[in-house]
Amino acid sequence: MRFLIAPNYPAAYDRRMVQGLARALVNVGHEARALDGPLAENGAASACRDGNVDVLLQVNRFRPREPALPANVRHIAWFQDVFPGTHDAIHVQPGDLIYTLGDAAAIGLSVDLPCPVGCLLTGIDADIAVPADTPGDLDFSLCGYIPPPLPDVSGAHPVADLASRLRLLGAIGTRKLTQGAAFEAPYALVREFIALPAALTARLRSAVETDYRPLHGELDIHRMETRLRESVAAWEAKRPPLQGQRRHAIDRVIDYLAREHPRLLDRTTLLRTILRVSASLEIYGPGWSKHPEFSAFHKLMLQTKADLLRVYRRSRINLANNTHGLGLHSRTLECMAVEGFIFMHGSPNDAKAGGMLTSFEPGVHFGRYEADTIEDDARRWLTDAAGRRRAGERAAAVVRQRHLWRHRAEQILHDLRQ
Repeated sequence: MRFLIAPNYPAAYDRRMVQGLARALVNVGHEARALDGPLAENGAASACRDGNVDVLLQVNRFRPREPALPANVRHIAWFQDVFPGTHDAIHVQPGDLIYTLGDAAAIGLSVDLPCPVGCLLTGIDADIAVPADTPGDLDFSLCGYIPPPLPDVSGAHPVADLASRLRLLGAIGTRKLTQGAAFEAPYALVREFIALPAALTARLRSAVETDYRPLHGELDIHRMETRLRESVAAWEAKRPPLQGQRRHAIDRVIDYLAREHPRLLDRTTLLRTILRVSASLEIYGPGWSKHPEFSAFHKLMLQTKADLLRVYRRSRINLANNTHGLGLHSRTLECMAVEGFIFMHGSPNDAKAGGMLTSFEPGVHFGRYEADTIEDDARRWLTDAAGRRRAGERAAAVVRQRHLWRHRAEQILHDLRQ
């Protein structure tokens, strides 16, 4: 079979994921090409025809509507991110495959679909190597994106030309972003909403911060969306309802707040607590430049996979969190593959697809903390070098047994045959 694989956006991380899967498909006897960026909706059909493609796999995209794919092309949608607005874009056929990066309902894809829905995790290259002679000279590290803080709109005035500003909205929800500074695009777009009444935006932010419990791994984005829409309805009950482009704007704000603001709350809560344990901390990833309280710990973007692996090995403890509680994502598996030590919170979703307990045992393969015990758990693991080393070695063995890209390729091929 001939596979064409398209990432969600043209960032180094995304390219690495689709390239790893394409190599694995080639290694098991098929043809596969990974693109550097996403396919436009109107370009997917021609790309399949030009490449004589049998299977089109797109990250965070359902089957294109217009023009339709050639009749012989199977479509695979692999959702690594789900927003409330994702359900509005559903377009599938019975022969399609839908994968999510963990339990579908937990990650937010909670509708019945006329095709198989399963979990497809990211994978690890079989030849990944433990960086040699890497000093363990760093207590903590965190590698990952954080949304920049929401703007203070308490003193904002209406923006006259709202229509021109709303044309910039495309990145929210679809996140058509590039590496580095472009990850900050959602923040810039949310800031355009100072045209919305300050009392309303403050109400929505407060609703998220009241309802969401950081570091519990229990985000339900559809319940959060409902909570936010109830807040809007309560506000409108005493005022003229939002109309036209303002209504469109509030939909986008809700989409953003329901998913991205909890991620910010998780990571700021985690780091503020960890800094009470040790100031030996390095942070890597986009978005952090907008958080002055962490500027002393924020380093430049990591340029290569080797640089990333060295950070995992240098760190006595690699900090991890996930708003949905589905911890088996690429950073976790890559860190474990080089015998790094992962420190991850518990979650009600731990035993679901994509949850840590489906492959690893706390205290054996990784360190687990709870929201109210982070400090004690972190101090204990910092003093247990032998325990961290054993956990890293055991975790690496499990990764090689179950979580290589080859395993993902074999899963896809098996599912296509069903």
